[in-house]
Amino acid sequence: MRSLFHILMLSAVILASLSAGERSNIRGLGMARTVNAASRGLHALGVNPANLGMGGERALSLDLFPFGFRMSSELISYDTYKDFFTGVPGPDGTRQPKFLTKEDKEKILNSFPQGIAVSQLDFEMTLMGLGFYHPSVGGIGVSVVERIGTRVVVPKDYVAIFLYGLDSLGSRYVFDETNLSAWWWREYNLSYGMKLPVHLQDDIEFYAGIGLKYISGYGALETTRYRATIANERESGNQYRAKLFFDYLIKRSGVDILDPAREAAFSFFPEPAGSGFGVDLGFAARLRGLDVHVSITDIGSVTWKRNIVETFGTYDLDLTDPFEGANEDTIQTAIRGKNRRGSEFSTNLPTKVRIGVALGADTASRPSWMPSDLILTADMTQGFNESMGNSGDLRFSLGTEYRGIPGVPIRTGFSIGDDSRFRWAFGMALDLRHFSFDFATENLGLLFSLRNFDLYSFAMGFRFRF
Repeated sequence: MRSLFHILMLSAVILASLSAGERSNIRGLGMARTVNAASRGLHALGVNPANLGMGGERALSLDLFPFGFRMSSELISYDTYKDFFTGVPGPDGTRQPKFLTKEDKEKILNSFPQGIAVSQLDFEMTLMGLGFYHPSVGGIGVSVVERIGTRVVVPKDYVAIFLYGLDSLGSRYVFDETNLSAWWWREYNLSYGMKLPVHLQDDIEFYAGIGLKYISGYGALETTRYRATIANERESGNQYRAKLFFDYLIKRSGVDILDPAREAAFSFFPEPAGSGFGVDLGFAARLRGLDVHVSITDIGSVTWKRNIVETFGTYDLDLTDPFEGANEDTIQTAIRGKNRRGSEFSTNLPTKVRIGVALGADTASRPSWMPSDLILTADMTQGFNESMGNSGDLRFSLGTEYRGIPGVPIRTGFSIGDDSRFRWAFGMALDLRHFSFDFATENLGLLFSLRNFDLYSFAMGFRFRF
């Protein structure tokens, strides 16, 4: 388990050293990740390649190091920590331990949505992006994107056993939904979008696009299965019997720098531990000023072959004296597990489908109440798996961008989904003829409620247009 800890710590160090933010599509992030309908040019890479054929950028555009960072946790808010775990003022002015009442404990456990708490870090940086557009050719984009992240799922019984312990009348704690994962991969993306030669009416246009990706995998950790139970029951007299059940398998693979035994130096271009391919497919239609977009992205997988280690445990223990020396060793082994050399395995890419609509400014279908410098967008996103930080929850978002101030677009939006919480996003940009600087956050509410923290998000980047 120590090696697992090293992987997580290294990921966290990399994240911290690179500053931090959520996704590298900064315009879409400021509109609450309403990215499908609003993305044009290089912003369309990895979102909807058909949008490359719709223009919206100058002939040639260049992205340099836009990045995004997202950190969220459902475990314990700052208010919960301060109220219950920092003590209370004592008679002499020093803080004394706080005795948690039954109501206090129930309030802490009720903070777990659906019985689990998910904590996640995501980092994404476009190392380089280059786009070209011409009306008669369509749009072509290439990019190199770095993705790093970790995800931890903690059942509330971990906190319950800490709060209540093993009850004298008997108790049972289940940790089956425990899940630990981490990932580090680099994506080389070549995408193309074009206007389809289909003519129905003058104000109806269709677009299609495809993106091909080569994946260099540098590190992965995934929990294949995890089942665990700790229980105790009272027998005759004052005798107790403890029951411990563990059955889990955690796989990991990584470049040499992630293996503590190899003591390899850090390199930005290490020999990959895995490789794979991905495909993005996109379609868009412009119907009398209303844009409709559909895409499915990251169809594919990564196969891991280097430095593969499996941490496993299969124990079904029935103990009458858990503090006996031999039993203590057995319990520690059951919890920590054993390591063995593993065989190659595959990890699915974070496949998802996006459906979006946009009502643009200066279109014939614009309502009379809508300002001429405003765009309204809406997205629905559905993940097909929970691999590499993907969410299987349905997500809805509404976003808007206002360009009433020349060169300073203002963006905002609202979303619900992923973690079932309502989010308010905000972003701005300095957008000049040949240069733009963008920044955004997905959780503007954090500025008004630092104490009730559960999501930190920030992104920024530069773009050059020629």
